[in-house]
Amino acid sequence: MTDMNLNGYGDVKWGDSIEDIKRLYPNIEDRTLEEERKEGILFFEMKNDTGIMTSQGFYFYHGKLYSVTLFFDNIDVSSGEMLLQKFIEKYGRPGNPKIFKHWVNEDVFSENVIVSRSISPEMVIYIHNKQHINKFTEEVVATRHRYSYVNQKIADQIEIDNAKKNVNNIIL
Repeated sequence: MTDMNLNGYGDVKWGDSIEDIKRLYPNIEDRTLEEERKEGILFFEMKNDTGIMTSQGFYFYHGKLYSVTLFFDNIDVSSGEMLLQKFIEKYGRPGNPKIFKHWVNEDVFSENVIVSRSISPEMVIYIHNKQHINKFTEEVVATRHRYSYVNQKIADQIEIDNAKKNVNNIIL
């Protein structure tokens, strides 16, 4: 495995503020859903018009960066395989895949494959590959690949905080 940033992704560090990220990437836009905002999660996205990466997402919890996701939309199979090979060269082979299927509409179903690679106790990388497949022709009609670099300690804290809220809202 080659050198890697265990304290963030690329030029950003876990815990950076929104302002820190905006200084590096002034074109990011707030794309937070209202439900996420209520939970203290903010999502900012930067579109990419060059290359195969379509956008880069930055996730914050209470104003601190905890995840970066790279989005690759509608790339061909060989490009997807090359991305995975590049990932393996840098981080090693991911774990066993989890496969989920569901219907998008009556003619198309979605196949989602999720794998992860634990880099350190604090960092996990999730690879999520989604294909929309025509049930009659078995032709792939759309693809989406996501590579999410996550500070697992903060992701675990989000889960704990949400569980506490859910339990506190229960009347026994």
